[in-house]
Amino acid sequence: MERFELSQELGREILDTAKAKGASQGDVVMAESDSFFVTVRMGEVEKISQAGEKRLGVRLFFGNSSASASTSDISRKSIEKLVDDTARMARVTAQDPHGGLPEAADLARELPQLDLLDEPARAVSVDEKIQIALDTENGALTYDARITNSEGAEFSNQFGRVIYGSSHGFAREYAGSTFGYSVSPVASQNGSMQRDYWYSSNRKFRKLESPKSVGARAAQRVLRRLGARKVKTCEVPIVFDPEMAASLIRNLSSALSGYALYKALRF
Repeated sequence: MERFELSQELGREILDTAKAKGASQGDVVMAESDSFFVTVRMGEVEKISQAGEKRLGVRLFFGNSSASASTSDISRKSIEKLVDDTARMARVTAQDPHGGLPEAADLARELPQLDLLDEPARAVSVDEKIQIALDTENGALTYDARITNSEGAEFSNQFGRVIYGSSHGFAREYAGSTFGYSVSPVASQNGSMQRDYWYSSNRKFRKLESPKSVGARAAQRVLRRLGARKVKTCEVPIVFDPEMAASLIRNLSSALSGYALYKALRF
């Protein structure tokens, strides 16, 4: 069975095929990624995985009605079926007066190089990644005698590429990478147990914090929970931890997204 490599040229061929089937507009998104993940607990490897994935998505417009579909089977037969099915759905979808692609004049002409990919880090070995997870956990466990257990530490990384093309003639792509590790130590004192965590993440492997510092920060965060007590109900000013503050902003941002406003979603 003929299988394709993801490329801008493949995107143009798909859109030409869709146009021949009557589509007035359309766009294609293609993505591929390679990922790695390992978890350790109490000095032992618990789980390790490495995977690769490719996906292709098509959105077609017939006038102001549209439909979209995707597949992970990048073969000629699968892509032909994907275009046929998407066109069939778009023809029977209700008209949306605001539907359609951005005008060609509004599309970007110059794209900055954002330096999102750490290509040399592909050479980091599996053994080194496992050792980072082990060292991160050890950094927490050896920080203080009150840290008696761990829910584990993990290391993960991903390399990916995204390609986008539209029937307006726009076709661009970018590649990126992410790396991160974290640990969740457990501390106990006077019969009370507490858990917390810390992490480091970056697009560049060498810019990650050291495993020892991540473990120490996680230890400090869990130790400060020991001896916590309830307070009486009252009205007081609140200072949010930076991580909690970020989660509140994320929820607010999702409520203000264009899709949420269009669908009149409530959060």
